[in-house]
Amino acid sequence: MPIKGKLTVAALCVATLFVGVANSQAAAKCTAYEQQVAKQIKEGKAFLKQESFRKWIDDGLQSKAPYNKKPYTTYSKWYARFDRLGSMGAETENVKFLENHGFTASAAYSVFQGYALKGKLTSDVDIDFEKKMNAFSCN
Repeated sequence: MPIKGKLTVAALCVATLFVGVANSQAAAKCTAYEQQVAKQIKEGKAFLKQESFRKWIDDGLQSKAPYNKKPYTTYSKWYARFDRLGSMGAETENVKFLENHGFTASAAYSVFQGYALKGKLTSDVDIDFEKKMNAFSCN
């Protein structure tokens, strides 16, 4: 291989290495708390595609949901994680998250609840939270 070709291959390898390091550093910048919120958001977006999720929220507000059966147990565990993210034990992380991202885990849940109950957001506050939630990235 000519020297020019070897230099091109070496340059591509170095560039790929830098991209990989940059991506891992971006992921490393997310705290464990931020990663948990990101996971909750990802799961919530997937749940919104399920009719049973919308029914679970509606039935739950009326205390009719059979919480001891799937898929309700899955949704209940997801909701419980939101509750823990906003608990007194996570208060410091919750405040830092709000300061850095402009919404809280409970605000994200409110967005999902709005879509599940009404099919769209009607509250200006939730609409603002959704914009901030969608801008939040933690891979």
